Amino acid sequence: MHVVVHEDPGYLTVEVEGQYSLEEALQVIERVRVEADRRSCRRVLFDVIGVSGRSLPTERFRMGLEASAVWGRQLRVAVLSTVADFSLYTEDVAVGHGAQFRSCADKGVAIRWLLQ
Repeated sequence: MHVVVHEDPGYLTVEVEGQYSLEEALQVIERVRVEADRRSCRRVLFDVIGVSGRSLPTERFRMGLEASAVWGRQLRVAVLSTVADFSLYTEDVAVGHGAQFRSCADKGVAIRWLLQ
C-alpha cells in the first residue's frame, strides 16, 4: 500500500492507496502514530478510500485492537472510508478498547469531529 502524509490546519492527513493486506494495514497503523509523533500532531484524518480489497471480520477486529494499542487516547483519528462494515466494526473494537476513533464516509463530518 502507498501512503502519503501531509499537514492540514489543525490535523494530519494520512492517505492510503493500493491493495489491502492485513500485514500492511497493521504497519500503516504504526506509521500513523510515528508521523503524528514526528509532527507533534494529535489529530489525524486517516483516508483509506483508495484501498481496494476486503478484510475478514477477524482482521477488522485485529486492526481495531492494534489501533487502540498503538494510538491509545493520545491520538484522535477519523477514518474516511466507503466500506461501512470495515470501518464501523473496527471503530467499535478500537473505541471499546480506549481509542478516540471515528469512522466516516463524509470528509466534512470527519474533519468537524477531529477539530471539536
